[in-house]
Amino acid sequence: MKSVTLNSSAKINLTLGILSKRLDGYHELDTVMQAVSVHDVIKLTKKEKGITVCTNLPYVPNDSRNTAYKAAKLFFEQTGIDGGIEISVEKNIPVAAGLAGGSSNAASVLKGMNWLFGTGLTLDELCKMGAKIGADVPFCLMGGAAHATGIGEKLEKLPKLPQCHIVIAKPPVSVSTPEAYSAWDSLGEESGKIMYGDMAQALQAQDIDMVCERMYNDFERVANIKIPAIAEYKKIMTEFGAKGTLMSGSGPSVFGIFGSQNQARKAYNELKKKCREVYICRPV
Repeated sequence: MKSVTLNSSAKINLTLGILSKRLDGYHELDTVMQAVSVHDVIKLTKKEKGITVCTNLPYVPNDSRNTAYKAAKLFFEQTGIDGGIEISVEKNIPVAAGLAGGSSNAASVLKGMNWLFGTGLTLDELCKMGAKIGADVPFCLMGGAAHATGIGEKLEKLPKLPQCHIVIAKPPVSVSTPEAYSAWDSLGEESGKIMYGDMAQALQAQDIDMVCERMYNDFERVANIKIPAIAEYKKIMTEFGAKGTLMSGSGPSVFGIFGSQNQARKAYNELKKKCREVYICRPV
């Protein structure tokens, strides 16, 4: 096999509690994540030497700053393989949006290179490698729904969201994750709302209304101050029948969960008047 093509799925956070800041600068988290059908497309092709990355977006770096490049470099270093890889990334997931697009790309590169080079690494081994690139990479390797703790690398599989329609809208601004954490730290407090047990129960019961009642994200407390569009988009989604709405990750993307495809489509059409990056998707 000389090449392989993979879908690289986005994620949303159903819960996100920020715990203590660690000595290494990372934060302990308690979060439940769900993969969704919005995805990038990654094509990997073996070559003799070196790592090359090309994307369909001119503002996405194609050098060592790109997480796909970092993943390939780490894979070669960790496995000792003397080879090369060409990485093509078709970006559909919004960039700097709280949807783990970069982490998902890195996960797809690790998974694809494991197949291409026949290294036979287990999911656990890939996740340990992925955690060195970014906190969301292990989850993106696992997919589905999961409870994540530590910096995101400690994962417990959960039942995925029951069948529903999800609308995602990204305001026309980008959020730097380090800056979002810095803003949270400036509040000088820890999350007072860790409800993993409640969310796990809702997913186990496959009760979409219970899931929506129990969604929360600590980052909203700092993002709402700077990005009024977050509250505006959530209001629109609610008015068009969303059972629950939330900002994903460190933002600024907002998602709404709908029981009806017709309601989701109407919310999508209304949000399209406000911003360019709007999607209808489903849990995967």
